[in-house]
Amino acid sequence: MAHYGCLATYQFPDRAEDIRGATLYGLNDDKLGKVDDVIFNHSSGNVTYLVVDTGGWLSTKKFLVSADRIRASRSRHFRLTTRKTWIRKRDGLIMKVNTARNGKPVQ
Repeated sequence: MAHYGCLATYQFPDRAEDIRGATLYGLNDDKLGKVDDVIFNHSSGNVTYLVVDTGGWLSTKKFLVSADRIRASRSRHFRLTTRKTWIRKRDGLIMKVNTARNGKPVQ
């Protein structure tokens, strides 16, 4: 079974390697939020999910995005092919992040 973890407070020697703090945009240039953390597979090192902090426009404040749905658009900016309204309508269905449990995703 795969073991997953978060970067949490890990500091990279080179800031350029760290996507935390990068901005995520949706369709129509909707700003969805900033990358707060990543969830990765310890064995492979592959990033599985991004934890996105919405800055308050979503009642849950944070949501998870599958890393394979994200595309780099320019330096420290990423794109997701969905709209903010789609995410907002599914607020109750999207995996929420419970930061009280070390950032582990809960339903």
